[in-house]
Amino acid sequence: MAYRLVYVWLLGALAFWPLASWRARSLPPADRLDASLRQEPRQWPTDRAPFTVELEGITYSVEPEFSYAIEGLVVSEHVTASWWRPRTFHTRANDRLNVKDVCVVWGENAANGSYRQARFHSGEFTCYVRFAAAEPARAFVPRALSNNHLLAVDPNLRRQLSDLRRGDQIALRGYLASYSHKLGQGYRRGTSISRDDTGNGACETLYVSEVQLLRPGNPGWRLASRLAPLGLLAGLVAWLRLPVPRR
Repeated sequence: MAYRLVYVWLLGALAFWPLASWRARSLPPADRLDASLRQEPRQWPTDRAPFTVELEGITYSVEPEFSYAIEGLVVSEHVTASWWRPRTFHTRANDRLNVKDVCVVWGENAANGSYRQARFHSGEFTCYVRFAAAEPARAFVPRALSNNHLLAVDPNLRRQLSDLRRGDQIALRGYLASYSHKLGQGYRRGTSISRDDTGNGACETLYVSEVQLLRPGNPGWRLASRLAPLGLLAGLVAWLRLPVPRR
């Protein structure tokens, strides 16, 4: 009986882990989105002068171009540096300021729910969108999606930005800005200042002054996906501790 119970536990844990991981990253329907996501991003002139910041021994020059505010649903994300991806372009370019990239939908896409039929994927500088059917693709509004390169120095802000996940509904405030450093061969990146541009340079580079998590995405399933490996490990330990049956 003990062998049977542990065997069922292991099978259940093996099946539950991918299910929980999938559900943790599912996108909410349009009627569960905060009403603020249906508005356009706001951009207005700024009187913030260019400034410098230092991070991990590197001095960056930041040139604000506009003040900016956006509310959106995170549909894809990209971590610019991590232990499992140690040689990204950002690390080679000594770009520590870019904490994370988030691809978000807002406005018409948040209202019509077409994003639920799309597949999103983030690369180092891009957000890709694919549809399996023509009808939701026609309903999707390309300009109501943006890929945002998020910059911050403050440790608390960097932690909050790092914690953003697909399915989160967020509000960001800050400055559309260009930034650069002179270490090694130097590095410079600009920013889009229009929601209607496409192709190279169409991403918003945002020096973040405030981030707010309006509604987290699937907190219960996220917790379950983190606990599922522990359940599997507990089952394996129990299996190994079972007495060897005698014949």
